[in-house]
Amino acid sequence: PDLAVGTTANGEITSTSLLNHNDGSRHQDYRIALKSGEAVSLELGGSLSGQLAVFDGGNLIAKANTGYYGMEGEGEATASGPVSLAFRAPKDGTYLIAVNSSSADSFGPFKLKAIQVVPYDGKPLAAGSQATDWLIGEQQEYKLKIDKAGLYSITLESSAFDGYLRLNGRNVELEDDDNGGNLNPRIRTWLEPGDYTLTASAVNGNSGSFKLGIAQTQTNGNIATRDGTPLTI
Repeated sequence: PDLAVGTTANGEITSTSLLNHNDGSRHQDYRIALKSGEAVSLELGGSLSGQLAVFDGGNLIAKANTGYYGMEGEGEATASGPVSLAFRAPKDGTYLIAVNSSSADSFGPFKLKAIQVVPYDGKPLAAGSQATDWLIGEQQEYKLKIDKAGLYSITLESSAFDGYLRLNGRNVELEDDDNGGNLNPRIRTWLEPGDYTLTASAVNGNSGSFKLGIAQTQTNGNIATRDGTPLTI
């Protein structure tokens, strides 16, 4: 069947669904027409333990598994959620979306939603700002402009993937994975005025929507920063 951007399709994987001969799982296919450069976020919900894959002809261009947050080799998954996948069309055309069951004995109803992605406008972030964007690809960079020295908290929040955050600039090189709670990264540090670069990525290779927030923490005038100056009694 066809799937239009901005709509939701209801389906179900049963024992009569199309068979994947490599592992015995089942799948149902949808077609979506996109313009070159158009970005779409796909969300797979429902009781089905499933996977998403997007194909351009015979070429796989994006995929996402059931939303397990856990690094490879860490044993059991630490959290789970719906499948979320964002991708950008490389050219005008019709793309195939495959909803796959995660195993040969996985069945159940599902909802597949296609959401138009409105990317972040590209303006530099600053204290008090919050940007909503979609992770498309391995990582994305954002400019951060600090006008006043102070203690800042930078957070990345997502229910679609296990985020990873890096901060570079003005002799600062910091990174974080889970300090924000719920597998979200948070960097809390003293920053001097200047330009910085934030890099957002996913530990588990998934993609999807996230929020990036910058907050300044109020401090009193007696705080001493680590600038190499000797401390006095």
